[in-house]
Amino acid sequence: MDGKENDTSFSKRFGDSPAGLLALGFAWAAVSLNQWLFTTAALGQILSLSEHGTRLLATFLFLVIASLMLLLPIMLYLIGPGKAQAVLEKVDYWLKEAMPIVVIVVLFAIGLYFILDGIVGVMNYPTGQ
Repeated sequence: MDGKENDTSFSKRFGDSPAGLLALGFAWAAVSLNQWLFTTAALGQILSLSEHGTRLLATFLFLVIASLMLLLPIMLYLIGPGKAQAVLEKVDYWLKEAMPIVVIVVLFAIGLYFILDGIVGVMNYPTGQ
C-alpha cells in the first residue's frame, strides 16, 4: 500500500479544498473532549470574576489565546501567501521531528514523579504520616 491510496481516501472524505479542511477542523474541535473540558473550566473561572469589565477582557484574551493555533496559519497565509506554504511545511517537519522527543520527556517526567511519590509514600508509611 503506497501513500497515494491514503491521500486519495483522505481527499474523498474531506476534499482537498481549504473549506473541506476547515470543516474537518471545526468538526474535530466540536467532538474533542479535551477542548470541551478546557473551555468549560476556563469559562467557569472567567464567570467567577466580579467586575464586568474584567470579565469582558478575560473573555477576549481567552478567545484570542485559545484560537491562536488556528489563527496563526491563517494570518500567515493572509500576510504572505507565497511564503506561507514553505513556512508551514517547515513547521510541520519540525513538529514531526520534535514530537518523539517531547513525548519521551513528558513520559519520563510523569514516571519520575510517580517513582518519587511512591518512594516518599513508602518512607512515610512506617511513621504513619
